[in-house]
Amino acid sequence: MRSSARLGGFIAVLMVALLYHQGCAPATEWYTGKGSEAETEEPEPTTVAVPPPTVAPSAVAPDDVDPLKQRVLLLPFRDLTDHKGPWEIQTEFARGLGDSLRTYDFLHVIPVDAVAQHLTDDELKGQFGKARAIQLARLAGADISVMAEIEALTMKRQRVTVPLGGYRSYRGISIVTVYLINEVDGRSIGEVHADAGVDSKRTGIVNPAVHVPLERQFDLMGESRWGSEQFHSTLIGQAVSQSLQDLAAQTSELIRPTPEFSISDPQIVEIDGTVAYINVGSEEDVKNGDKFGVYDRGRELKDPQTGTVLGIGLPSRVGVVQIEQVLNAHLSLVRVLDGTERVKQGFSIRAE
Repeated sequence: MRSSARLGGFIAVLMVALLYHQGCAPATEWYTGKGSEAETEEPEPTTVAVPPPTVAPSAVAPDDVDPLKQRVLLLPFRDLTDHKGPWEIQTEFARGLGDSLRTYDFLHVIPVDAVAQHLTDDELKGQFGKARAIQLARLAGADISVMAEIEALTMKRQRVTVPLGGYRSYRGISIVTVYLINEVDGRSIGEVHADAGVDSKRTGIVNPAVHVPLERQFDLMGESRWGSEQFHSTLIGQAVSQSLQDLAAQTSELIRPTPEFSISDPQIVEIDGTVAYINVGSEEDVKNGDKFGVYDRGRELKDPQTGTVLGIGLPSRVGVVQIEQVLNAHLSLVRVLDGTERVKQGFSIRAE
C-alpha cells in the first residue's frame, strides 16, 4: 500500500512537471510581463495609434466644482520596473489612484487623461520634473499635482520539488511612491509610499495540481485586462488594489483640511478685491494652499407683516479663500476664490 501511494505521488509530480515544461526551474522566479517562448513566436497584432484624448482646460476644472475642494491632478506614473507586458501601467496606475481618491469628499480629482494632449511621449511615461508638474497643475486649474514612481509590479514564485509533492509559494507585489506638489508655492507637500504584497495560502508539501490556477497567473498574467474582474482576482491585481487604497488614504491625510481653529474669532481682517488677510497663521498649523469657507454675520430677519425685527439668521457661506502665504503666527495672505463681491471685512472663516 505504501509503495503504491508513493508511486502515485511520484507520477502526479512528474505529470505536472511535464504539463508546465518547467524542468529544473530556479527556486525563485519573477514575472515581469514577458510572454513565454511560444507566445513570442506569434506575430504581433497590428495596432493603430490612437492620439491622446483632447480635453479643453476649461473642462478639466468645471465651474460647478465646489471651490472649497482641493483639486488634485493625477499625472502619469514613472515606471522603474522591468515590466514588458501589455499594460500601460504609467497611466493605469494614475487612473486607479484617481478612482480611490474620489471616495474623499473634500477632494476633486482631475484625471490623468485631462492633460494628456499637452504631454510629450516621455511625459506620458512619467518622465518630467517638479517645475513641469506645477505648470500642468496651473493649466488644469489644480491645487495639487501628483507624481509617482512604480518601483515594483511583479509576481514571485518559489518552488522546491520533493518526491511526494512540493513546496510552492506565490506572492503578488506592488510598490509605489507618490509625490505631492503644491501649485500655490511650488513646495513639496510630502510623499507617501505603499509596499503591498499578497501571498497565496497554498504552501507546504501538497499535491502540485492544486497550484494550477496560480501557475496560470504566473505564466499567463498578461492575458488579463487591467482593471477587469479577472485581473482583480489575481495576486498581482489584489496587490495593486491594496497599494492604491493605501496611497489614497495616506494622500488624503497629507492634504486633509486643517481642523477647527483654536482662535476664538478667525476672520477677514482686511480685503482689497481678490486679495485679503486673515488673523490665522503658523500657530494654527495652516499652510499655503489651505482653503477656508467665508461666512457672513447672518442677515436680519423681519416679520413680513409688521416689519418687526425677529432676530438674526444663521451665517451663510458667501465665499472661499485660499492661503497664498503664511506671514506670521497670526496673519496670512489669502486669495478670494469665490464670492469676491460678497466677502467683506469682519466676516468669519471656517475650516471645513
